[in-house]
Parts: sequence; C-alpha cells; structure tokens
Amino acid sequence: MSSKTKDIILRAFRISIGDTKVSNAVNIFDDLKVKLGGFESSSDRCMILNPTDPNNEKDLISDYHEVIIPKSFFCTMLRIVPGEDAQHIPDELLEQKKFSMDEVEELQESHNLPNLCKESFYFSTCGHYLVTNLRGNKTIKDLQTYLSWLLGNDLLILTPMVNIPDDIPMQDISNITFSDGYIDSSFEGEVVKTQSSQTRSFNLKNMAASIIDDLFGDTQDLSDIDLERIIEANLIVKWSKPKDMSKEEYEKVMGAMIKPVADLEGMTIKPKKGRLIRGEEIPKTKVVKVAHTSSGKIVEMGLQQEMSKFLNELNQSK
Repeated sequence: MSSKTKDIILRAFRISIGDTKVSNAVNIFDDLKVKLGGFESSSDRCMILNPTDPNNEKDLISDYHEVIIPKSFFCTMLRIVPGEDAQHIPDELLEQKKFSMDEVEELQESHNLPNLCKESFYFSTCGHYLVTNLRGNKTIKDLQTYLSWLLGNDLLILTPMVNIPDDIPMQDISNITFSDGYIDSSFEGEVVKTQSSQTRSFNLKNMAASIIDDLFGDTQDLSDIDLERIIEANLIVKWSKPKDMSKEEYEKVMGAMIKPVADLEGMTIKPKKGRLIRGEEIPKTKVVKVAHTSSGKIVEMGLQQEMSKFLNELNQSK
C-alpha cells in the first residue's frame, strides 16, 4: 500500500567546542547516550526557559532512538507549557521515561484540544554533525542552548554548514549585503548580555533616517516627511578570503556569520564576476521525500532513515 509523500528540508550543522575551528569539532554521541539513559522521567530532561516566566515554558527531548548504523541518535524536540489543566502537557506523560508525538496528538484528539506543544521538530546527530527538519526561518540557537544545558557544556556550538556554489570561487566574493529585515529591529542600539556573549542589535532604517536628517535637516521639504517609511537601508560588508585560510575554515566562518539569521532572503553575496548568490542558497540542505499517513502525520522512521543517509553523506565528504 502506497503512502503519500511530502518534501522535507533537512538542514546541516557542524558540532564543535569553543569556536568554529576544524580542530575543535566534537562527537557528542557518547555524552548524549549517558545523559539520555540516566534520566528516569521526561521531566528530568525539561529545561526551564526562565524561572520567572508565568507560563513556565520548557524545552525537552521527549523521545529518542539510538541508531546502530550509522551510530547516531534520532530525537524529538518539543517546547511545552506544563500545567494542571487540560491545555497543558499532563504529568502522566512527563513522568514517563520518554513519550512520542503520537501520544501527544492522541491526547489532543481524545480531549478535542488545540496544540499542546508550542513547537516540535526532529534532529539526528552522528559524528561531528547534526541534521534537523527545524523550519528554515528559525535559527539553531535554541537547540544549541538546550544541548549545552543537557550535556553540561556551555562551550558547545552548532554552526550551519554552507554550500558555496561551485561556479563562484570563494576568492571571488566581493561583498555581502544585508537588508534591513536581516537586522533585529526590536532594539535600537541596545546591548543584550548573557554569561557567554554580548550582542548589539540596531535598526538600519532608524540609523539611515537619522543620518539623512543630520545632513539635510535644514531642508524644509524633508523635515515634514517620515523618512523611515520611504527609505530602504542595506548593510554592505566588504569580504575577502585570506590566502592562508583553507576552504573548510572559510566555510566555518561563513556558517558562523549566517547562524543568527532568521530570514536569509534579506542577504545576498556579490562575486567579482557572475551572478548574485541568494541567502537561501548558502546553507547546506537536502530535500527528502518522507511518507505521511492518511491523516497527514509524518512517518517518523522514514524521516529517521533520511536523516541517517544525510549524516552518512556529511561524514563521508569531510
């Protein structure tokens, strides 16, 4: 009996410790096996996002399977809101060593409930690599934070693997342009600090409007215009590849640069010659066909096997 198939986009990441250098690539399989096997209940794997959050949102690996060949783990990742009422993940599920998405969906259907999970996706890890079906407009940062917490390693880094088109030599890249949508506009010059990093976010349109206002502030025709509504601002970064930098190291740098990008459509790479490279072309991805049930649910074993094939390709190409 044939099943309906749907295209699933798999994204690839390199696992490393401390920075993106090739020498620091790491295999987390053994550590992950020890951690996952050591928990008696799923609730023990719950990472609270913020202890002062009234919603008590948590991330967790709800289900996992060890794969013999290739030596890997296939995991289900959820963001949940635990609680006592029917709108939340019940304690009886969290008390189990692990639980599947089928169990969550059966609970939703039997009680006619909306989605009990705020987000769900799958990932698989093998060797120095991790692949996931996490949607393309979501960065990998949340999964990196969770795995760092779970493994007790704050230096764990997941860096997007990149796929520079063969017809564009790396040394021919001239500059990279980021449109205003690329920059987080929720802050204007505000510094966001964590224990391990410091990030400054800013709004390109605000900056451009301010500069124009300073230059032409005395022009009456401009003084009454809301400049932010009519201008478009781009950040252009000049780019060059050091002669002593290897192709692999260069790809790590490129991967680290696109890591915080949620919308790659706002990014373009301009070579010295030839066509522009669109941002969505840069990450290394693979489109796979995965069977779905008649009710539209993904066949998890089919997805697991496609992820294993992709991981095997990545390990063979290094």
